[in-house]
Amino acid sequence: MEHTGRPFGAKSIQEVAVELGASVASIRRYCRAGRLHAVKVGRRQLILPDELRRFLSGREARIAA
Repeated sequence: MEHTGRPFGAKSIQEVAVELGASVASIRRYCRAGRLHAVKVGRRQLILPDELRRFLSGREARIAA
């Protein structure tokens, strides 16, 4: 695993967007709406792995319904 200098394996909004195949604007919108929680570190917003898993499990439940 590459060391990024980020706490607890957190990912940037850009990295999450690429991973999910979504736009950066969509990920920022999810954060503003409170659907995805980001931690502000300096000027950056980072998303912790547990939070990404929580978001994805809720998203999968909505798709299955």
